[in-house]
Amino acid sequence: MRSLILAALVCTTGLAWAEEPSAPVVADAAAPQVAGSLGATDDAITAKIRQELDKPTTLDFVETPLNEVIAYFADLHKIPIQLDSRHLEEAGVAADTPVNLHLSGVKLRNALDLMLENLDLAWIVKNQVLVITTRDAASEHLVTRVYPVADMVTISKCREDHESLISIVVNTIAPDSWGDAGGQGAVEYFRGVLVVTQTETIHDKLDNLLKQLLAPAAVTAREKAPPPREQIPQGARGAQEKAEAKVSASNSRSGGGFF
Repeated sequence: MRSLILAALVCTTGLAWAEEPSAPVVADAAAPQVAGSLGATDDAITAKIRQELDKPTTLDFVETPLNEVIAYFADLHKIPIQLDSRHLEEAGVAADTPVNLHLSGVKLRNALDLMLENLDLAWIVKNQVLVITTRDAASEHLVTRVYPVADMVTISKCREDHESLISIVVNTIAPDSWGDAGGQGAVEYFRGVLVVTQTETIHDKLDNLLKQLLAPAAVTAREKAPPPREQIPQGARGAQEKAEAKVSASNSRSGGGFF
């Protein structure tokens, strides 16, 4: 009902949300944060980890124990990395499982994906740490981020065409992972941003998709903008609550949890 009232006001006054400046929304200091986030310090460390994930790395492993490989990456990229011992043990993956891989000049995130795929493992960023865990455990770790999409949303008869954008997202990226299909993921739109609750892997795919959808001029603007935030703008709290409600309902049905 609130959304309908807002839409009516926009049409009546002749104003359109997308006509507002498309600069990134500044998170309010009192805005709710993602579970596990501890404020500015946590954001800075997490941002450092994500920056390193996009930097090139080199690896040359021959029968190298997994724990030594992790120590190598942690030292090379100067970020905290640890094994999720409990879930790895439950899955029968030993810390000294041998790793064989030779790569050079690829992004750290891609190197980790290739290496861990052979072990049926995955990585997540949790509590200021890059964690190596099982695929099942990683699928239960959901993160909420905000994506500025004003440049991709068109205005038609005083209505923002965000529904088309959401449809592209949920039908292109892991369709079974979204709430309407029985998954745990959720996406809501609010005044030029998408509020998305999903796994690390899905967020990576979503970010790549949005970059491809942007026009060349918009790509330049987006590259200069801050990366997707894990703090929710105060004005988008309603969208966050909707996303979290969908995730909570899904968890109640599946009995899922993490750590």
